[in-house]
Amino acid sequence: MHIDPQSSVIRALAINSLTESTIDAINLYPFQAHITRSYKAIVTAGQTKITITHLPNVVDHDSVRVEGRGSAIIKGVSAFKAERKDEDEDLSSEVLDKLNEQRQRIDSSKGRAEKARKVIGSYVGSIAVEHLDISKLGEAVDVYYSTDEKWDNKIRELEEEIKSLDQRIKAESDEISKPEIPVKLRTKVVIDVYADAENDLDIILVYAVSNASWQALYDIRVDMQGPSPIVGLTYQALISQETAEDWIDCTLILETARPTSGIHVPALQPWTIHYHGTVLTAPEGKVAGGRGKGLGLGGAKRYRRIFDEDDLNFAPMHVTSTGHVNATFRVPGLTTVISNAEDNKVTIAELNLEANVSWICVPGLDTNVYLEARVTNSSNYTLIEGPSSIYVDNSYISRSEFPNTSPKEALICSLGIDPTVRVTYHPRTMIVSEAGFYTKSKKHVFAQRITVHNTKSVEAKGVKIKENIPVSQDASLIVNLLAPALTSPTPSSKPTAATSVTSLKLSDGVVAQWTLPDGLNDTQGSFVPGQDGMLEWVCTIPALAKVDLLLEWEVVSNAKEEVVGLTRE
Repeated sequence: MHIDPQSSVIRALAINSLTESTIDAINLYPFQAHITRSYKAIVTAGQTKITITHLPNVVDHDSVRVEGRGSAIIKGVSAFKAERKDEDEDLSSEVLDKLNEQRQRIDSSKGRAEKARKVIGSYVGSIAVEHLDISKLGEAVDVYYSTDEKWDNKIRELEEEIKSLDQRIKAESDEISKPEIPVKLRTKVVIDVYADAENDLDIILVYAVSNASWQALYDIRVDMQGPSPIVGLTYQALISQETAEDWIDCTLILETARPTSGIHVPALQPWTIHYHGTVLTAPEGKVAGGRGKGLGLGGAKRYRRIFDEDDLNFAPMHVTSTGHVNATFRVPGLTTVISNAEDNKVTIAELNLEANVSWICVPGLDTNVYLEARVTNSSNYTLIEGPSSIYVDNSYISRSEFPNTSPKEALICSLGIDPTVRVTYHPRTMIVSEAGFYTKSKKHVFAQRITVHNTKSVEAKGVKIKENIPVSQDASLIVNLLAPALTSPTPSSKPTAATSVTSLKLSDGVVAQWTLPDGLNDTQGSFVPGQDGMLEWVCTIPALAKVDLLLEWEVVSNAKEEVVGLTRE
């Protein structure tokens, strides 16, 4: 901690957030994080200006909150981002200047040594042999070699000194070129504090940062080997952050809420009608018959993200709060998440969920049998949307998107195609006949056979075969369902639930019934089963057994009229 007592009125105190604080908690939301840091400071009587440095550039300045614990009053809090150091600024130091001067001197010495060696070589080359006493030739050569070797050694020594100096100059240049504050940690928070006497102060700083997120991941495993299918779900969180500050050994809390800004309840505008051709004058600032415009329409997802120019390149948990809207998960122990590192995966829970597994086939369109599970979230965990990997009997089946699911809520989960249940859609037969003398009528009788084969070594319970028959749009065009013998509503008389046979047992393990629309669980209201022509067989098929189904219906029409839609497109 550095204290700058420049002023006798306002005392200045600087705190480095990287080295002089601890992270108490991190509340990580799907698209941002709230960081809680604690600092210690000693304030004297009077006013103290505390500057907290080395905070991430991606701090949302509007989110900064400060709490003080001690005998002092917080008079004001402000946050801003420091300017970057000019890259063209001449960077130097006393040490660097001395090193450069020393290198220049050694470089000059090297130049003189090279010149001396060159002079010696030139002198030896200029000696004429005829003027040299032959007895002294060996002595002259020895003197040349020793002198030349001395200067060679001198030059090599100077080159080694230059090499060593260059390394020291580079190290010093790199050191002084480092910014005082890392380029991505330039946010500062200034706190004005007043105290009556000197005392210790605990400061709690809370701020929100973008570039941090977590995403839900799911592994769904279905065991079909036993008599009752078991659905196991592994609920995981994929955590990542690029805030430029490392989260070391901190308490991590995952939040399912999505912080938003700019959300407003939509406002209704006047709704007017008029005759064609009438000129309508709308109130000033309004659009007749239109929707209100604004920054926030209900239901829109808005996330505040703080960008920085430098960023453009760039064990099961406990449910601590379930609430009625969102949930909070606390990661056990201490967690470390490094900025810009790879994603971190943690397990929230491993659940065995209540599920009803069924096989569904629409053979008129596709003879593949699809495996579906109606899963009820019987846990206390709120499951938020995210990608899921689906395994059936330890074999990877597919990858799909898991929807938001609250506790006790049910959802339909597609488990892919089951090749062990096979459906044969036999060719459809049609018999046409006419009756009547004066007023002739034509009758088309259709028959469709379907065979379902369970090749499993265990029974398949809940196999649904879906079909439909045509629905008449004319009172003189009659459609009758012959098999299975469910009551078919007709347009000539208003159908009622009391007069409709909605379900019929055909044999052991085979029931035929009208199909209810998705989300409709009873026959109350305006919908009457059968009015849309949709029906299904629900079968329990023993191991290695086959079931034959028959769909038969007739269409009675005026012989003189052409019927459109007798065959399915």
